[in-house]
Amino acid sequence: MKRKSQLFFKFSFFALLFLGVVAAGLFYGFYKEFQIVKSDLRNWQNLYERQVLAAKSGPFTNSGEMPAIEHEKFVLLRDRYIEEKRDFIAIDLVKMELTIFSEGTASATLKVLRKGREGGPRETPSGNYEVISKERNHLSSIAKVWMPWSVWFYGNYFIHGPPRFPSGAPADSAYSSGCVSLSDEDAKLVYDFAKKGMPVLVTDQSSQLFLKAPLQAITADIAPLPITAKSALVYDFSGDEPLLDFNSNDILPMGSLGKLITALTGSEVIYLGRLITIQEYMLSGEEQSYELLPSERYEALELLSPIISRSSNGASRALASFLGEKLFMDNVAAKIKSLEMGSTKMSNSASLGQDNVSTASDLTKLLKYIIEKRSVILEISKTEQSGLYELGAAFQGDSLLGGITAYSGGGEGLVSTWKLKLSSGEVRTIGIIFLGSQNIRKDMENVLAWLNKSFGLK
Repeated sequence: MKRKSQLFFKFSFFALLFLGVVAAGLFYGFYKEFQIVKSDLRNWQNLYERQVLAAKSGPFTNSGEMPAIEHEKFVLLRDRYIEEKRDFIAIDLVKMELTIFSEGTASATLKVLRKGREGGPRETPSGNYEVISKERNHLSSIAKVWMPWSVWFYGNYFIHGPPRFPSGAPADSAYSSGCVSLSDEDAKLVYDFAKKGMPVLVTDQSSQLFLKAPLQAITADIAPLPITAKSALVYDFSGDEPLLDFNSNDILPMGSLGKLITALTGSEVIYLGRLITIQEYMLSGEEQSYELLPSERYEALELLSPIISRSSNGASRALASFLGEKLFMDNVAAKIKSLEMGSTKMSNSASLGQDNVSTASDLTKLLKYIIEKRSVILEISKTEQSGLYELGAAFQGDSLLGGITAYSGGGEGLVSTWKLKLSSGEVRTIGIIFLGSQNIRKDMENVLAWLNKSFGLK
């Protein structure tokens, strides 16, 4: 009897010890998960605050003056797919609805529960995308959560069901990390419907909310404009119309103007708080316009400025290396396609070589998207070391909103946006794009004088 009692106590002791170890392990696991989530949230918040600071509460955020991402294009594409009786997915982030179209007919309209925070570093990108793949349960590399019924359509952006931490706890939040989040039942419906290559249309609001009336010429005789550029386009984004079109559809080498696409794509598909170690291969081949130090570590966010303002090939390669050059360029191609830049082609992240081509018309589409969705890139572009800064200082520097200058098309290239005023005090946002300019300062001087004489803008 005594021996049985001793065995019972020994068994009880070891059982309690085992349960204690298991409980401690579970507690430690929950604690580590909490710390990871807390750290990620803190990093995201810090990054968001830095981007807001960089944007200096720029003129595009809730200004009431800019048209939003082209809702009309969304409607036209949707209607075209309906007419063609195609299967596709349409997401309206104003109505917070996802509609499944089967053979051109709306078969289900589902409620979107979460999207990326507007104006934040992970705002859900608008555009025309397609299903890349789908996965029954995908682990997010950014939020560290499992996303059921995941449909991948661009970069790190998915349509998925309610996310959960590895412990099984729900990841409740007012916003996603950029993905389109649905209920579990609705996400499975989309998952079952989606097929590789299927169009995914995303829009966030109607441009009619902010669109201004077209500009009226103040003279009946608008004089021809002397210009040295091979191609030029002056566009009134506030009125959503071209003011001057000179060979805007001519396909020309864009040179380092393509780095604007690199910076945009990187800002959308890479978590900008991540670190990369600079390798020798990133700096090889040609003289570097910005000194990056081998073996030094840089945040992705730190690379955007030398890419845009200093045309750094090394920084471009470093940014692409977060994903690998091939996968990064696949995302560049997806971004170009989503913006319907049909004449634009890029073969490498540094945009080196004559096979990197575009048109003034395509670059205007790019600039419009950046104004509406990633205006922080424009603020980053205005560093004192950039050629754009010098150009802005020469011509009403306080009116320059941002852009990029580079050698392109057998001359100088420019993609820029300006805040110009009418005599009434009304502000208009004007894009000025040149390809192959033989004298960019003279062309700028002539364009600004022409805008003042023809429309009273200055």
